Amino acid sequence: MTHNFPSSSYSASLPDLLIEGVTQDYAVVSFSANGTAIYSEVLYPDTSGRISILSISRMITQFMRRRSLLQMSLVMAITPKSGSTTSKTCTVYYSEVDIPDQSVFTSRFLTLCDGPRYTNIGRREYLYSRSNAAVARGTFSDGSSSRQTLTPAGSSSGIYMFDLTDLLAATNGPRLAAMTITSGSRTQQYIIRPDDDSDVECLIFKNAFGLRETMYFEGTLAVKPSYKRSEILIGRTVTHYDIEETVSHESITGPLTDGMAKLFRDLLRSYDIRLLPTGQKVVISDSKADDDNADDRLTRMTLTWMLAQSVQTTDGEFTGGIFDDTFDYTFN
Repeated sequence: MTHNFPSSSYSASLPDLLIEGVTQDYAVVSFSANGTAIYSEVLYPDTSGRISILSISRMITQFMRRRSLLQMSLVMAITPKSGSTTSKTCTVYYSEVDIPDQSVFTSRFLTLCDGPRYTNIGRREYLYSRSNAAVARGTFSDGSSSRQTLTPAGSSSGIYMFDLTDLLAATNGPRLAAMTITSGSRTQQYIIRPDDDSDVECLIFKNAFGLRETMYFEGTLAVKPSYKRSEILIGRTVTHYDIEETVSHESITGPLTDGMAKLFRDLLRSYDIRLLPTGQKVVISDSKADDDNADDRLTRMTLTWMLAQSVQTTDGEFTGGIFDDTFDYTFN
């Protein structure tokens, strides 16, 4: 028997499994990870001796998402009606988007944002690399420059997180104008906006690789409450016996680079979005992410969202790391 099961892959890029040369009545095909059975079925070949299993990528991606796995060893086993078992192990990296070229992230940070990013003083920014070495180079308003070696703030499954928040802290000296982070051959440029944006809204979300990134909304922020009223006629008097309020928020990104537009679309597909600094969970109800290639375009995108819980009490500040200082008292 032959098959097309790879030795390594991003989860969303796993191919449909094709097993050829099955000469017996049936075969048991199974998948397992870390001793946990994911799939096991008795399958019958077609007249050409082939067995096909479709949408493996979706099944494995959902399995990894539910368990917050960034990487795992996936074992595929084929056991014919009689005879020995054929097995193969695949190293699977979590992803929500198809990434056919695995080598691309040996030269890029683990983000879908390619190219420069806008940011500002006082913001939270995170970068993730498969290398534990990184250097930050800054350019300041007076023309001076700086160089600083970064230490990872944490690591998991061979992925290292670099917290850039301290680099963007306000100082009494010259103002930071631009910043470039390098890690091996990976490069990420940040352009520091000159205006104050202390009232800008920020959402932190798990990106396509299961890692937390921030998205700041520099455009108009609008609160749009709606009310559903239930009433009853008692005697000759109409009485409201229930009023249900739903508060939606409409946030506009402000101008985006092409890379940041990709980051916004990554936010739209995220299953874990929170509001900073409280850490309250957010659900998206509508969005507008249209883009074009007009020479005079100014890309802006819109998000409509609401809090996942109407009443949620948190204590402390959500920082986006594995451990933080928040505690949810809602059901305490």
